[in-house]
Amino acid sequence: MPQKSLFFPIALVLWALYEFSGISNERTFVIAAIVAASALVASIAGFAFSALAGSAFAYLGLAPAQAVQTMVVCSIAIQLYAVWKIRASIHWFGLWPMIAAGLATVPLGVWMLLHIDSGCTESGSASSLARTVATPCSGATASS
Repeated sequence: MPQKSLFFPIALVLWALYEFSGISNERTFVIAAIVAASALVASIAGFAFSALAGSAFAYLGLAPAQAVQTMVVCSIAIQLYAVWKIRASIHWFGLWPMIAAGLATVPLGVWMLLHIDSGCTESGSASSLARTVATPCSGATASS
């Protein structure tokens, strides 16, 4: 029998293979593969699921609302699993300011997702990335 810590991921992979075995739409299979690969990397690194999946979904040309919906559901599942595993060591009282901030700002983010043109966000993301790449670190110097 596999180790207890490996049981859940193995069961999840087997379930996914069973569920996606009848996929007739290639795009659905690609989305499932993106989610699986992003989850694997995020489980190793401990972060970056949405960054990886989001960039792959943008490359695939998914609608922004569909991409965000998929990433949110998957991220919540991953984070709930992680929180459940470490629940005994969490200091819950210190989390209330962050929970309050999330409750206050999530409705604004959902409204922006649904009402702002995706072309504006794409050009804003591209220009932000270009500035980040083009701007050297201020403290970095080349050593001779």
